[in-house]
Amino acid sequence: MALGPDPYSVLGVSRDATSEQIARARHDLVLRYHPDVNHDPRAAERFDEVQQAFHLLSDPAARAGYDRARDGQGRARATRRSGAATSAVAGVLVQPATVEFGRLVPGNLPVHRKVAVTWTGTPPSRITGDPGGEWWTNLSMTRLASSGVVFYLSAQAPARAPAGHRRAGLTVTLDDIVVTALLTASIARGPAPGPPPAFEPGGFIRPCPPIRRYPPRALWIAGGVLLLWVLVLVLSLVALGQPPEGGHADDSRAFGRGCYPAVGRVRA
Repeated sequence: MALGPDPYSVLGVSRDATSEQIARARHDLVLRYHPDVNHDPRAAERFDEVQQAFHLLSDPAARAGYDRARDGQGRARATRRSGAATSAVAGVLVQPATVEFGRLVPGNLPVHRKVAVTWTGTPPSRITGDPGGEWWTNLSMTRLASSGVVFYLSAQAPARAPAGHRRAGLTVTLDDIVVTALLTASIARGPAPGPPPAFEPGGFIRPCPPIRRYPPRALWIAGGVLLLWVLVLVLSLVALGQPPEGGHADDSRAFGRGCYPAVGRVRA
C-alpha cells in the first residue's frame, strides 16, 4: 500500500515555507491543473490534492499538528505514552499516513479506504482504534499475522452537511504506543432541488398541479365515440348524394350538366 501524499510535496514547498510561499505555490498549481484548463484525466484529482494540501497547511493549528505527527517524509510518527510526556518510537509505520476520501456528496454511496499499521518486534497485546466521527466510521479491524493490522474505514457525507473540507484522525493504540492517520475529505453540495412552486398573483404559493394521466379505458371510450361520429358523417354524405325518390338516373346526370327536363309547356 503506497503512502498518502505529503502536503508539502504536493505543493512543492519546504517544511519551513512561509504562508506567502504556500499561497503562491497553490496559485500556480491551480492555474496548471484546473479542470477547465487542463483536460488530462488526472488533472481533476491533482487539483483536489492541491486544494486539500493548501487547506491543511494554511491552518496554523492543523499544520502544527501535522508536523508533530509526521516526520520529514510525511510518515506518521509513533509515540510512546509516558505520563504527560511522549517520545518517538521506531519500528511502527502507518500506511498511508494521509487517507483521502475525495469528494463526498450527501445522498451518495459511502467511500471505503484501508489503513495498515505495521510494527517490528514483539506484537502488542492490545490494539484499539477510534470508532469514527461525524462523517467517517471505523468498520472493522483485521490482524496481519503478528506484524500488523488493517483498519477498514468508510466515509459518507451527512444529510444537509455544509460544503467544505473536512479533517479528522484515526488514532490507533498499540499497548502504550499511539499512532495517528490523517483523514481528509471534501463535502460537496447535494443534488439540485426540484423546481420552485408556482407563484400566484395573490401572493399565495402553491405547488404545481400534477400531470393528469387518463386510464386506458377512458382512451378507448373516447376513440369509440370519435369513430362513431365519423361513421355517421360518412353515411350522411352518402345519403345526400343519392337521387330523389321517383327520379331517374338520367335526370340526375342532366342536372349535373346544367340541363333541366321540361316539366310542361304553356301555350300562348
